[in-house]
Amino acid sequence: MAVAETLGDRPVNKAKLVAQLLMKRFLAQGNLSVVPQRIGSPDDAMQFAASRQKKEIWDETAPFTGLAVQAVGIEEGKDNPGVVVYVVKGSTRDLKRFPKTIDGVPVQLLKIGLVSLRPDQAGKATREPNAFLHDDRIACGSSCASGGGDAGTFGALVKRHGDENLYMLSNNHVLAGCNHIPPGMPIMAPASDDARPNAPHPRSIGELGLTLPLQSGDPRHVDPCEHDLALGRILDLDGVTSWQGDDEGYDTPKEIVDPKAGMAVKKTGRTTGVTTGLVHTLVFDPIPIPCNAKAFKGNVWFQNVWYVRADDGHFALPGDSGSLVVTADGKAAVGVLFSSSSSGTLGLMIPIRHVLKQLKAELVSGHGV
Repeated sequence: MAVAETLGDRPVNKAKLVAQLLMKRFLAQGNLSVVPQRIGSPDDAMQFAASRQKKEIWDETAPFTGLAVQAVGIEEGKDNPGVVVYVVKGSTRDLKRFPKTIDGVPVQLLKIGLVSLRPDQAGKATREPNAFLHDDRIACGSSCASGGGDAGTFGALVKRHGDENLYMLSNNHVLAGCNHIPPGMPIMAPASDDARPNAPHPRSIGELGLTLPLQSGDPRHVDPCEHDLALGRILDLDGVTSWQGDDEGYDTPKEIVDPKAGMAVKKTGRTTGVTTGLVHTLVFDPIPIPCNAKAFKGNVWFQNVWYVRADDGHFALPGDSGSLVVTADGKAAVGVLFSSSSSGTLGLMIPIRHVLKQLKAELVSGHGV
């Protein structure tokens, strides 16, 4: 299983080592609520700590035995980053008894609902799915779906290097049904299942193009995913716009920035519309995310993804997958949303720099604006 290397005693490296050792303990003891079988052993983790002359940190993780968790993240980007353990079960009272630091690194236990990919629940998440029009063009942030697939969000328009076509960006599990929808399948916006009286009629705007495959399976056999991405080739250039949301929205920015803990962000999505939050933590060790789609049900392991936490209420719910996460002022893109907690207070996103690198693409602004 891939892990990030930690060298020296700089605060960020120290926090990463604490997060690594906590995750190794949880895996070795079967504490992951999604995958309760044991992965690795405490002896291996202790040797890992000893190789870095940090055996005392391993010893300090012992009181956290027994927690039911999904992930461990670090506050990457802060001067004195802490570690956040995302706990799935346990009373608030019980969680208060755990240590607040490990080797001087702040440790927070945050109780959350399970973060998952639930495209099959999009229809139940709202009675009024968003289908935004801007000058009679389908805008980013709107409902979309491939034929036979689940509804999600049309995140942005992109151009690929050396390719004259225009593409729409969303998740694999939205446009490609977790690898199960064939290339060339028509893409509707809004999704056919989201058709409503007195709302924009579903229209075919493109067809499924490039898909980056999702890989499921034990991370000791399969490299964990760092993306959940697919592109639809736009066929109706005059029917779409790079504008995000309704007339009070904003154009998709061309500038990109790397996420860091505490960064204020927002997104426009099919289910919850415009919501705001703060980038929370980076999860760099692999974590299992349950996926429930029409053609696939199983766990997909992800790494190097970021939690975003709502300012208040929801940040994302099923159907918001594929949304472009941007800075609070809308001037720079930060990431692409791909999952959410059951409560909607947390989302997971893929950093936009990684997204565009993998797709060999750039964001499009000014189209149909």
